[in-house]
This record gives sequence, structure tokens and C-alpha cells, in this order.
Amino acid sequence: MEEIKNLEGDIKLSNTQKRILEILYKNKMSSREISKILNLPRNNISKYLNKMHKQGILLREVNNNEYIYSINPQYINIISKKIGK
Repeated sequence: MEEIKNLEGDIKLSNTQKRILEILYKNKMSSREISKILNLPRNNISKYLNKMHKQGILLREVNNNEYIYSINPQYINIISKKIGK
């Protein structure tokens, strides 16, 4: 697990969370799209997305009754270093 700093302390990231952030880097996507790319069950991806949204790492908007996720701009520099972009 890797950590990123936020205003409330460190946030630990699993390998799956890092892969999700790599996909969302400069993109906006739904849990369905991410689950197809990672070939993982949508409910697992949704749990990770929801957790990162609650931590403030991800932003979420509604589009056609579906959540679309993107990286919070406050974290983009930290995340780009973590994922090597």
C-alpha cells in the first residue's frame, strides 16, 4: 500500500486503487467503463471509487443516472507522481 497526503493525514492506496487512478488520469469515466478496462467486477470497482470519493481524491458527477468519476484537481500532482505520469 502506498500513501498520499491529504489535509487529514495519509491515505493508503491499494494496487487496484492505483490502477483506477491511472485510468482516470486526465479522463472521466463510470464504474462500468473502469470495470471493463480492469476486467474486475463492477461492485468491487464501485467500492474503491466510493471510498476514494469519500476521501476527497475523486470528484463525482451524475450523467444519465450514472456516476462519472474524475480526479480531484487538488490531488493531480501528488497522484501523477504516485503513478509515474
